[in-house]
Amino acid sequence: MMTMENYQYSATSIEFAHSPTLPSADRVTVIRATEIPLLAIEEADVFRHIVLLTLATDAPVDLIVAELEGLPALIPELRSYSVGRDAELAADNATLAVVAVFEDQEGYEVYRDHPEHVRVISEHIRPVLVARAAHQHWFDAPVSIGGSDV
Repeated sequence: MMTMENYQYSATSIEFAHSPTLPSADRVTVIRATEIPLLAIEEADVFRHIVLLTLATDAPVDLIVAELEGLPALIPELRSYSVGRDAELAADNATLAVVAVFEDQEGYEVYRDHPEHVRVISEHIRPVLVARAAHQHWFDAPVSIGGSDV
């Protein structure tokens, strides 16, 4: 396990909307910003869970995203959590992607079995689920590409 100095991470999740009626420099407008709390990260090794969800065309995607985004407040084992909508660059892409980061595998298992997570899946996702792909792995450290960390 690689040890790092105590780093503080802070991020803001921002959704953008494009407005064709505004001048080109102003076409991108912030429509929602969500502050993500600071996390002190002491070790570079983390356990990641990535899931891709393909949902039915009539799925209540906004509701599902809201339900998923509410989970970090209920599950303290989550070190980082991101729910992303497809950019619609290819017709066969998944509808949503979820990337969850945990300190260890046990944290993932707490999340996986947490009653609220199970409820969101059973009540909101499973009824409109077309396809699902998931993957869990240990992530050691950033990969250096061209002299910069990724």
